[in-house]
Amino acid sequence: MGGWIAKKDRKLADSSPLIVVLSTDGDETRDWLLAGQALGRLLLTACRRGLQACYFNQPVLVASLRPQLRDLAGPGFPQVCVGLGHCDKEIGPIPRRPLEDVIQ
Repeated sequence: MGGWIAKKDRKLADSSPLIVVLSTDGDETRDWLLAGQALGRLLLTACRRGLQACYFNQPVLVASLRPQLRDLAGPGFPQVCVGLGHCDKEIGPIPRRPLEDVIQ
């Protein structure tokens, strides 16, 4: 499955006009929360400007790839890698499960 995901991520990365790496000074729980807050602001700003986002999780989650991403992205600990760009077609809302299916 890893090879298929890598191939899909490669295609997305090659077609993304901009790839953003959110990094933090540390790699502890507080840093992860700060990265999540920054990601929320980034995604809301991108949406307001008509941009679409896609995640590239492999470089952050795979232990052997994370140091390489850090070398490319600069100082800090990479927490999230996101591609941003305009979409060729209108994308509607993503289907969601009913609330009662996910909260007990």
